[in-house]
Amino acid sequence: MLFRSDDFAGMTELPEAQAAVIVAGMRLVARADGDVHENELAMIEELGEGLPMADPNTPLGSIETKLLYIRSLGMLALADGVMSAPEVSLIREIADHQGLSHEQVDDALRAVKRAFFDNFAGVSVFADQAREIGLGLGLDSAEIDDILTS
Repeated sequence: MLFRSDDFAGMTELPEAQAAVIVAGMRLVARADGDVHENELAMIEELGEGLPMADPNTPLGSIETKLLYIRSLGMLALADGVMSAPEVSLIREIADHQGLSHEQVDDALRAVKRAFFDNFAGVSVFADQAREIGLGLGLDSAEIDDILTS
């Protein structure tokens, strides 16, 4: 499993209009780095099936929903193992429209990276490679060691 089920906690309770905003943002992020994966776009279109078209910059209600939006975009950006500069830049722009602080965005994206790297827990055969991946994600050595030894 790439991400924990609680990464999407609250997603099923979103009103259609808010879910449509998140799907619209996903469409943008999927194309942000120019490396478009057709299977990602197909998944996004499936998520958006039956939803109205929306502006990805439409402000969402609660802070929890806004952070869910940013985490969702971060997970999509990281699906290929790399969160590219154009993807992060676009996510930050969307977060600005949501009224989120840079610290909130950094925390949300770090949580996504941490959840991604948690998949390497207990890895010993390729520990050096896993460590490099963790460093590439911006995790610190102590955090990487904690995950790899758990």
